[in-house]
Parts: sequence; C-alpha cells; structure tokens
Amino acid sequence: MLALGANATAGVAMKLAPEISATPAMPVTGRQAGNQLAFGPWHVSMPAPYQKDGWQFSGTPRFVPANAELSVKAERAWIEFAVVADGPQSRASSAACLAQGRFASLTRFHERSEDETTITLPGFPRLDCDFAGTRAGTLTLRADFATQIDHGEARFGADQWIVRSVNTHSKQRSSFPLARFGYEIVLGDRVVAAVETYGDGRVWMPPGLSRDQQEQVSTIAAALLYYGTLLQQQDE
Repeated sequence: MLALGANATAGVAMKLAPEISATPAMPVTGRQAGNQLAFGPWHVSMPAPYQKDGWQFSGTPRFVPANAELSVKAERAWIEFAVVADGPQSRASSAACLAQGRFASLTRFHERSEDETTITLPGFPRLDCDFAGTRAGTLTLRADFATQIDHGEARFGADQWIVRSVNTHSKQRSSFPLARFGYEIVLGDRVVAAVETYGDGRVWMPPGLSRDQQEQVSTIAAALLYYGTLLQQQDE
C-alpha cells in the first residue's frame, strides 16, 4: 500500500545548502494515504487507484517512461500525479513516474524444483519520470550502490536541473552519508531549491525563481516526495 506518511525521529532535519538556509520552509501536508499532497500554494492530486499501490514484482506495467531502463525484474511502483498552484493564472503540470527498487526477484530452476530469492541490485533504486503540461520534461535519478546517494537530472526543454540526495542531517558534524533526508535541486552551480522527504516533509523554494522555474521545481518536488515515501517503506 502506498501510504504517503512517515514516522520521523523528532528534531532530525536535512542539512541545507548555504544558498537557501535563509529561505522559509513550506511544510508538506497530506502525506498520509488518501489525502491530497500540498506544499505552499501547490496542490498535488493523483488517481485514486494509485493510493493502494506500492512495490511489486509482478503485474503488467501501466506505462514505461521513455527514459526508463527495464532490464531486470526489479521491484516497481508506478505513480501518476498532477500539480497546480492556487491562483487564476496557475498552469497544471502532470507526471508519470516509474520507481524501481533495489531488490529483484531471482528464480533458480533445478531438476525437480525451483527456488526464488531476493537479491540486491547495484545502481538501484532509480526513478524515471515523464512530465507534461506547459512544458514537457523528464526526471532521471540513480543511486550509488555503496553510499545510496542519488544523482540525476531533470530537463524541461533547454532548462536542466541537477538533482542529488542529501544524506546528512543538520546536527551531523561529519559528511558521512546516512539515510536520505531529502534532495537538493541545482541550477547551474547553485542550489536553488530543496525537498525534505524525511518525516512529514518540507520544501524550500526562493521567491526569486521565475514562474516557469517554480512550476518545474514544484513538479520535481512532488515526484521526490512520493519517491521518498516509497524508499522509506522499503527500509521498514
């Protein structure tokens, strides 16, 4: 079941880049199953059937994003959603995402029997999204096997955003990667937004971004929030 909630350790928050440390956080609401996800002026809706879905090894794919690689029988989860902001001039964006978990099902056939085991996959988990709306785009996110630090990019036409996970928390003195606490969204060489996926979640988005950039970041942020919930389920 895709339960859009998480139990967090009190007082733990992701470490913010200096560029956005003074930006007020937008709390995320609705990460519980059946509720509408929201942060700041943005509201996220998803089809009702997806609220009961989670990781699965079998089943016919509803869709496969163009940038996805389906080479193994990995855990998979499909997510569709639409993002729109409050206001008369708001423009909706939609997304179709395929998350693939770090576990795969491996079947060994013997003379009179067969064994099915679960193996851990290098380079997983991963996320691939197709975005549609005012501007089409994609999001690709891959995990480093040893550190479980995610790296990827989102593209909307000529605009390219770097997305990377933050695996350290605000009270941590070292840079040793722990859990995924959230993600940084980078434009050029500057962190311009962040998404905390740990706990209830928060989003940081400076007011200086253009309207197009805000729409793109909000769509990326929604995908990361849903993905973060799936990864937390996998770790439980």
